[in-house]
Amino acid sequence: MMLGFSHKSQGFTLIELMVILVIMGVLLSLVGPLAVNNLDKVTVKTEEKQLQNWLIKTSFSAFNRGTPLSVNLQGHQVVVYAATPLELEGNSADTDPIDLITFETLFFQPQTLLLNKNGFPSADTVEYQLTDKQFSINVQKMMQR
Repeated sequence: MMLGFSHKSQGFTLIELMVILVIMGVLLSLVGPLAVNNLDKVTVKTEEKQLQNWLIKTSFSAFNRGTPLSVNLQGHQVVVYAATPLELEGNSADTDPIDLITFETLFFQPQTLLLNKNGFPSADTVEYQLTDKQFSINVQKMMQR
């Protein structure tokens, strides 16, 4: 007796699999850029919060030291010195940085923020740039939190 094979198969055909892959590709091409944009936004928000927390920490440091600090923002770096800008221009011996932080996405035009010996900032805002847009953080308001 001969065993008969059924001509009805139990799997998917190659055409059916290809159609599913094309549909998945189209959906990913529509959703992918949104996911990348959201990731970029999260990175920027994280760095903004990191800058705010770092400035608050530096303010506490000025208060604890009892000396004014100079926060220099330029490019992707923020550097803290235990000297005022006038002392830095005069090439004072105490120009070694106290602290340094580097950001990937935030870009700063050259600016200096002075923190007095009580930790209060001299400027109202710190400005930074993302691609072609200019943003600012209200430092006075941030320090009151």
